[in-house]
Amino acid sequence: GVDVDPALLNRTRAWLLSKRGADGTWEGRWHSASGKLGITAYTAWAVFSGSSRGADPEPTRTFLLSHSPDSIRSPYILALVCLALQSMEAPE
Repeated sequence: GVDVDPALLNRTRAWLLSKRGADGTWEGRWHSASGKLGITAYTAWAVFSGSSRGADPEPTRTFLLSHSPDSIRSPYILALVCLALQSMEAPE
């Protein structure tokens, strides 16, 4: 494995969270063909994976869950949404 300074990960996570909108989404400079849903799912997966103490996933979870699986046409975006939601689950 690769050793990464935990402080760097915490700073990066904090920076990403500071860029999250009040509605729990990310957009803007990360615009891509996947749109707000894809960008939010991808970023949430990174932010909430591992240790995300103090980060409230609820606004993002609510946004992601507002899109029914049947409404997501791309299998890639659907997979990202699933991974993001899984990363928000509390560890057992």
